Amino acid sequence: MRLIHAAGDTLIFADEEIQYSKKGKTTEGPTIPIGAGHKESGMIAQSEGKVGTTATNTAKVIRTMMRDWQVFQFHDTSSNAHIKQSKYVDDSYFLKANAGNLAPFLYQMREHKKKYYQRIVETIRLCAPFFDDFVLIPRDKNVILNWKEKNSDMLFGPHQLSDGTLRMMAIVTLLLQPMLPSMVIIDEPELGLHPYAITVLAGLLKSASERSQLLISTQS
Repeated sequence: MRLIHAAGDTLIFADEEIQYSKKGKTTEGPTIPIGAGHKESGMIAQSEGKVGTTATNTAKVIRTMMRDWQVFQFHDTSSNAHIKQSKYVDDSYFLKANAGNLAPFLYQMREHKKKYYQRIVETIRLCAPFFDDFVLIPRDKNVILNWKEKNSDMLFGPHQLSDGTLRMMAIVTLLLQPMLPSMVIIDEPELGLHPYAITVLAGLLKSASERSQLLISTQS
């Protein structure tokens, strides 16, 4: 796609094309133009066109793939952020875009995917040496992101974590979970992170890219 500036301080499509090539094929699929001058993608309309045509079939395949993409942004660490609240313990089928269900997601992983949970904890310790483990205890079918320090029996809550540490916990969990979406899109993952944590993050992204397609937006 190519976007250009238009009246009313908006963007429109100067042109939009779709192409799909099957994995393992040496030749690429045909490039199909789907219009110009529109404000929103023509993908949906094209995928609902005449059944059996190359353009419609290509659009259907691409649209199906895009439905499995997941976009993540962990910027909100305010006092009212979902990541700091008590959440329903079974709300753990997938990690949400704002990591609002991080506590139940980690709880279920600890109970059923212990190896992955342990890797997450160990990686967080690299970035936050004071961190020992999460303390995830369901109460009235809800669980909150409590944690403890090394060499201490004191219990801390998510509001006692720095913004950068909280975001790092979410990013580490996202990238080290057992099943990544087919494409993961992360907006500014380095926000608020210590320089060493960014180095760890770079390694995690490289490793995760072997299991999923990653698209990272960053100013770093």
